[in-house]
Amino acid sequence: MAWPRIAAGEHVLAIAPTGSGKTLAAFLWALDRLLTGAWEGGALRVLYVSPLKALNSDIERNLRAPLLELRRELAAQLE
Repeated sequence: MAWPRIAAGEHVLAIAPTGSGKTLAAFLWALDRLLTGAWEGGALRVLYVSPLKALNSDIERNLRAPLLELRRELAAQLE
């Protein structure tokens, strides 16, 4: 239920159990904008302030592989 509102750029308060993917759903918005070219101003900036160091590490680990793949795809498109 939250994704359409996140995709629309609305502020969302998502309530779900720990480990259900709330934070990653928020990052999907930024990734979607990056891939569709819908990022305003031509520069991608995402700031995430993590309340816990462990959560920050989990997010980095979960996003590393998808971001590397996106980088490869975008680089190929620019060639």
